Amino acid sequence: MGLELKEITKRFPGVIANDAVNLGVAEGEVVALLGENGAGKSTLMNVLYGLYSADSGEILIDGEPLTLGSPSESIAAGIGMVHQHFMLVPVFTVAENLMLGNESTRGRLGVLDRRAATKRIEAAALAGVVHAVLYATAMVLLFNAPAPNDEDALAWYLDVGNQQSLVTAVNLLAISSIAFLWFIAVIRRRAGDRENPFFGTVFLGSALVMAGTWLVAGVLIATPALSDYVFGTPVTGDGIAFARSAGLALLTLVSTRFQAVFIIASTTVGRLSGSFGRPLVILGYAVGAVLVVSPFPSSSLVWLYPAWVVILSGHLMIARRGFGTLS
Repeated sequence: MGLELKEITKRFPGVIANDAVNLGVAEGEVVALLGENGAGKSTLMNVLYGLYSADSGEILIDGEPLTLGSPSESIAAGIGMVHQHFMLVPVFTVAENLMLGNESTRGRLGVLDRRAATKRIEAAALAGVVHAVLYATAMVLLFNAPAPNDEDALAWYLDVGNQQSLVTAVNLLAISSIAFLWFIAVIRRRAGDRENPFFGTVFLGSALVMAGTWLVAGVLIATPALSDYVFGTPVTGDGIAFARSAGLALLTLVSTRFQAVFIIASTTVGRLSGSFGRPLVILGYAVGAVLVVSPFPSSSLVWLYPAWVVILSGHLMIARRGFGTLS
């Protein structure tokens, strides 16, 4: 997005703050605007951000003239601003300050909905915990199935109670994946325009591959049970061996690697967007590194991922509730 300010003039009583100022910024370019105190730097940026209206001149984006009457219009056009001084209302809470300029209302009278700014964060934290608990429960049920070379494997899979537990595990993974999609959607919304495009894509891509891997692995491990319990197809020893071996390979090898990518990518997105503090960043990179460097991931490493999700969900709740007012 190319940005150009042409002949911008802004007058205040008794002073000309900007006198026919021209400025151009190409896409991807970083420009420093220098000048003494009172030279009009902040005034020019306030004009660009829509806080002030220029007396003359024009603003162009990609060569197209742009009329900015408010900060919300500037934001909609892709122009943001980090102010030199905090533009906060000291007696407002964090949520209320976040709502300024983008207020949510309820009812016909347009009453300010103070909880609107935090509902999505709370929903993300809840979805994360639900996902982690259901995922961990499903893993317990799936790993409870006997090894393919176990002489009692066939008898175990023919037991109706065991078949029901595996079918339950598959259903839990499906519900867990839905909660997971909600979880990552709200995290990405929280990062907003601050999200790094590259790591944001890796974050989303690894999440989708990971969720697909869980479902495929769960169905594979439960296939003998599904065949007999749901479809009435007889269970064979060879089928049990293949299904469990393939499913465990997906969970302990493929899924674990993508969990590492997801944790590292989400940590990087949080770090670059300023959403994660240093302790959470260090922990995220440490957990991701353990999952990456493990030469032969075991079933014990599977629990690192849901633990990370619970910690991240707790962080979201602490960030939402842990600060009162700004001063």
